[in-house]
Amino acid sequence: ADEERVLLKILCEVEKSYEAKYKKQLEEARTEMLSNSMTFQVMATEIRERQTSTSAKYDKEIRKLNDHLGHNQKRLFLLEQEKHLGEGENERLKSEVANLNSENRTLRKRVDTI
Repeated sequence: ADEERVLLKILCEVEKSYEAKYKKQLEEARTEMLSNSMTFQVMATEIRERQTSTSAKYDKEIRKLNDHLGHNQKRLFLLEQEKHLGEGENERLKSEVANLNSENRTLRKRVDTI
């Protein structure tokens, strides 16, 4: 009976020792997991901040490019309009030169006949 009590006491001590060891390991694993989770959250926050910053930077750059594109389109429109006006004026001047050449020939013929 005394041997059984001693064995039971030894088994209880061994069980308590294993239980304490596993609780300690479980607590260490839990602490490490929380630490990793916090690290992940910090990294995720940093990544979100960088994405927001980069997105804002690219949005600003896109707005600048769109403004520049709009400005260039306006310039192109005005240049094309000026080109068409110049072509019209050129045609008018060619016609006027042709009329003046014709008038000049007519006047020379008159002068030659006089």
